Amino acid sequence: LLLLLFLAIGSIIFGPVDITLKQIKDIILYNMGLSINDSTFSRIHETVLLDIRLPRIMMAILVGLGLGTAGAILQGLFRNPLVDPGFIGVSSGGAIGAMIAIMFGSFLYSYIPKILIPFTLPILAMSGSFITTMMVYKISKVSNKTNIMAMLLSGIAINALSGAVIGLFISISSDAELRSFTFWTLGGLDMSDWNVVMITSLFVIIPFL
Repeated sequence: LLLLLFLAIGSIIFGPVDITLKQIKDIILYNMGLSINDSTFSRIHETVLLDIRLPRIMMAILVGLGLGTAGAILQGLFRNPLVDPGFIGVSSGGAIGAMIAIMFGSFLYSYIPKILIPFTLPILAMSGSFITTMMVYKISKVSNKTNIMAMLLSGIAINALSGAVIGLFISISSDAELRSFTFWTLGGLDMSDWNVVMITSLFVIIPFL
């Protein structure tokens, strides 16, 4: 927790636009209406702090919390401390959904309400994860009962199948699409804003609790 705190503070302070601790305090107080002094910071400092760095840091924390929660749930389900979402195909299913959004997004936008267009990639990624999870669950049912060992083996099979589909998409994608997908798989937070943070917090904090 201390390391997380230091990294968060460092991420806020350092970058192409450096922001001092005093400026951070003044910007927060000014936007809360507790101060009328805005002479210590510029509009650039305010925008970088409130619209770029803080949402990305909050998103990074939520992602870590979500990964830990998902891992704990699956380890409890399988009674195995080595199981993670990537082991049974959940992560690769999400990657397929993300790849579909990246490669065919311009085609899908004409069929999606405008309010949902910024969320097309996360919606498709979550849908891909959900579909692969349901496939694993259905395959692992033996005599109307869920068999843990069958679920584990079917998860490995679905993971391999998903990996083949991802490989196919990568082979036919353009350089720009491949670059976007690579940054997504590495955990890109560049699309983070307060709306995304609020929506993500619901999906992460409720299962955590």
